[in-house]
Amino acid sequence: MKEIHVTFAGIEKAPDEQFSIIYIPENRQVLLPGRRYKIVIDGLSYDESKPKSQETKQ
Repeated sequence: MKEIHVTFAGIEKAPDEQFSIIYIPENRQVLLPGRRYKIVIDGLSYDESKPKSQETKQ
C-alpha cells in the first residue's frame, strides 16, 4: 500500500474518469482503480470536544 503525505487542498475528477487529489504546493497524485492508498493529511486536525448538532425526529 502506497502512503501519500499531503497538505490537502481538494479533489478533482480527470477527463479519463480517474480521481486525483490536489495538495499544496499544487502537485497531483493520480489514484489508479484497484490500487490501495493510505493518504495522510498533514496539518489538519479534528476537535471532538465541539458539540455535535442534534436532530429531533417527530
